[in-house]
Amino acid sequence: MPFDTPHDEAFTQMNALPPGRHWSSFDVSMEQAKKGPASVLVTTIWNFHSYVDEKGHRIPTVLAICRDEASSTYWYRVERPPLGATSKNWVAHWNRIRLALSKRIPIVGVLKDVATHYCSLENVFDCPKAKEEWDGLALWIQLVPRGEVGTPVRLIDIEALTTGARNTQGESFERTLKEAIHRTPEERLKRLSKAQKLPKTVTVVTRAFVRNPDVIAQALHRANGICEGCQQNAPFFRLSDNSPYLEVHHRLPLAAGGEDTLENAVALCPNCHRRAHYG
Repeated sequence: MPFDTPHDEAFTQMNALPPGRHWSSFDVSMEQAKKGPASVLVTTIWNFHSYVDEKGHRIPTVLAICRDEASSTYWYRVERPPLGATSKNWVAHWNRIRLALSKRIPIVGVLKDVATHYCSLENVFDCPKAKEEWDGLALWIQLVPRGEVGTPVRLIDIEALTTGARNTQGESFERTLKEAIHRTPEERLKRLSKAQKLPKTVTVVTRAFVRNPDVIAQALHRANGICEGCQQNAPFFRLSDNSPYLEVHHRLPLAAGGEDTLENAVALCPNCHRRAHYG
């Protein structure tokens, strides 16, 4: 594939402002885009996900463009920056993507090579929609190639990635969680008083726990938008329903024999949740 176009030149040829070191750019300034007149957001679609080492070199990890096994549609993961992220480029990119999606500004992606940092104008994608990852840590943007994809792809299950694990009846966990959220607190507490304390499990390649959605819904209700770790407001609101974003964590992990109960659950902001897992 011809990675022969410099970053800024590729964006300007696609009618966006030169992005400089940024990963995406509107055809107008961000402030103007907030007011509504933007007609396109051009964004980088890397061929590999990567990280920057201590010497400032970008090191490739896994193939970035993915194909859903069931529908053969293409998807690209945009990770949400953690609270307090030091990368201004990452934060700005996330904010532009969310703004474009909320205002229905067309998003167009251009393939970019991790090794050379050059783009290929022969490999361009329309990005008509996005799905939130089930844990809220990323958005999956759909890619519709205008021609060839231009790079090897990785197979995924987009349904599992955006709705979470499935229970033994074949219903998505996301749907049962929504049902739990729409119950009254009294209904959830009554159900919890009768619920089994140790979760059901399903066997796949490894063991996965079928979590009780009432535990999650009631823990979120108890927290009322305040992290039960740092006592700060939830860092942002979910795109799907505008509710405060917190993650429910088990104090004693289920894998270590912990109970799937309200007493063993705590609603945390993403930073506190990661701190609970990784110290």
